[in-house]
Amino acid sequence: MIQSNLKLYVFLSLPFLLWGAFGRFGFEDADTGFILGMGWRMANGEFPYIDFSYVRPFMSLIHAVLIIEVFPDYAQLLTIKIIPLLQLFFSVWLTVQALEKKYISKIGHISKYDIAIPGYLIASASLSYYMLWHTIDGIFYQSIGLYFISKFDYFRKDRFLFFASLFLFLGVLSKQNFLATFILSFLFVGFIYGWKVLLKYILFGVVVQVIFYGGLYLSGYLWLYLDSVSSKTKLLDIFNSSIYPYIKSASSQEAGILFGISIFLFLLERKRGIKKFYISFYMIPVIMLFSFVQDLILNDSINFRSTKLDLIIPFYLMIYVIYKTVTKNQTKKNALILLFLSLSWATSVSWGANSPLLYFTPLLVACLYFYHVSSGKYTKQLVFAIQLSAVIFMLHMLSPYRDAYIWKLNYDMGDIYSKASFIKTDFDTYEKHKEYVGLLNKYDVEKLTVLPSMPLSHYLVNSNNPYFIDWAMDTESTLNPDMMIKKLNENVEYVFIETRSIGNPIGESGEKFYSTVSDYVVNQYNPVERGQYFDVYKIR
Repeated sequence: MIQSNLKLYVFLSLPFLLWGAFGRFGFEDADTGFILGMGWRMANGEFPYIDFSYVRPFMSLIHAVLIIEVFPDYAQLLTIKIIPLLQLFFSVWLTVQALEKKYISKIGHISKYDIAIPGYLIASASLSYYMLWHTIDGIFYQSIGLYFISKFDYFRKDRFLFFASLFLFLGVLSKQNFLATFILSFLFVGFIYGWKVLLKYILFGVVVQVIFYGGLYLSGYLWLYLDSVSSKTKLLDIFNSSIYPYIKSASSQEAGILFGISIFLFLLERKRGIKKFYISFYMIPVIMLFSFVQDLILNDSINFRSTKLDLIIPFYLMIYVIYKTVTKNQTKKNALILLFLSLSWATSVSWGANSPLLYFTPLLVACLYFYHVSSGKYTKQLVFAIQLSAVIFMLHMLSPYRDAYIWKLNYDMGDIYSKASFIKTDFDTYEKHKEYVGLLNKYDVEKLTVLPSMPLSHYLVNSNNPYFIDWAMDTESTLNPDMMIKKLNENVEYVFIETRSIGNPIGESGEKFYSTVSDYVVNQYNPVERGQYFDVYKIR
């Protein structure tokens, strides 16, 4: 009992411990600022799809508005970092609660917190920079929805079906890829609970969607919304972002070595009686530790994803789960864990971060459960290997997203922005923003925009962006490149071009992350002022 309570207290304290230990480190002003930057626009009376460009559903922007309004301006960038940490915490907690009775309790000698703690460490460390993010919002909502679906089996209350459909749909309204789990939930309900329950679930789902889409229709925004959220994704994009990364990693040299050693140890035990198969469990933490040391010595940041383990393990685990489910005729028995695994997969559907790490907990449950029921041997060693791997993976927090190691982050952004008080960054980022604020003494911030990708530029100085897009990559625009240029000429007087932005202009023409409008400014105009971090162009 004492040990169980200790694990519970450790789990409950993790979000606050991680926020206190790592929350102040890192200031990445591109990817990590775009949700907050657009939330700032909404907080100032602008509407997505009309006043500014956004190619996803708007639930995450509503979150950002609420957070901006509730949290005080002073040190806001630090204090709001607790929000994604808490969202991931509740998603992990609800997941182990939902899967405990059918799966976790069947695994010998472990508690749900033996899975919840490493699951949360992996999720939070994969974030590394605790930012508001649409993927986290989708995970948060859909884990609540799946929790209600799992509990309907025990309580048989219709309100559980209603809340399941509501929260699963809110996940879809955070990011389009979460539609997969929403659709699969109807198949699950019909298959497990029967057609009468399915009809009720469909009714609730229809009611929720009629309220949402009906509201958009009555307000006159329906077709604009549908066009905005469906215009950028093609079938090839879906394959390249959701399936191909798994296949590529699973067929890599790293996967071959990993499974080659595992098979050798398995055969050694089976044929020779040398009971050393459990050693294969520790290959994962050993590989991760080697990667960490290598990055520490040779690279400017830690990147455990270079090992491909975050895709190799889920790929082969899913094949094994499906194989066992089909060959043992256990579809009903395994349907719930498969539904949760679908959310892990949906999490990995992304233009950039193709990984299920943010919602790895169902994969840990599946790994332990299916291994235990198939073998029963070495389960304790497998649990320890998972926990050890999670602790090593937590070292990723020493290297915030697109930033230096935390011991090199010695400059306080609070010297420049009140909202960034207590946030530590490196010399270049600090000097970049000093230069930006210095330029604002010469140029009217209400008449300028920053390209290609500094979406916090106006949030940080409490101003309004006259341009319709903050994250000025072609793929993030609801307008075609010609219209992007037209909007720039009509509404912007000065453009600050980031001279050290990633591939300025971003990428090559025709690529997804290319910035046509940045390229246009650089090639059509001469700078009126050159700086170390920004060149200033007068447009009109």
